[in-house]
Amino acid sequence: MPRYGVTQWGEAFIDAMENLADGGRLARGKTYANTGRAKDIKINKFSVSAKVQGSSKRPYNVVIKFLPFKKVDIEKIVQVIQDNPLVLAQILNGKLPKEVLTLLKEKNISLLPSSWEEMSRSCSCPDWGDPCKHMASVYYLLTSNIDKNPFVLFELRGVDLTEYFSIVKY
Repeated sequence: MPRYGVTQWGEAFIDAMENLADGGRLARGKTYANTGRAKDIKINKFSVSAKVQGSSKRPYNVVIKFLPFKKVDIEKIVQVIQDNPLVLAQILNGKLPKEVLTLLKEKNISLLPSSWEEMSRSCSCPDWGDPCKHMASVYYLLTSNIDKNPFVLFELRGVDLTEYFSIVKY
């Protein structure tokens, strides 16, 4: 069975989602993710989309959009990284140290959602719950992607660190 949040970044993301959502809905979503009902995930700048097979013949369309950082916040992010040589060295080697969260928090910047207002969510299913199990399954797929590439957290907020630093992709 797949595991989610196996890295410090994936764990931080799923913890943030668990702080926002009803545990029962997340558990049902995790079951959907584990059984392959959620698929065709696409991660773009600011958004994640996927198809999730529910009880109807056609899969439901899920879209989660994240608020982009303001230009001033992007400048602060780049400055925080440049001002910390050990962090910069790790980023240049394709690793994202967890200290980045703390350093950004000191500048009142959070990569992780702390409220539903930081993202818009939609699912074509008839369930009005927020999140529905289909959306919740996509959170787990996204967590799996973050486990593989923590830079996704920046990209979802409109920051491509490769534009600012020569990152070695691993």
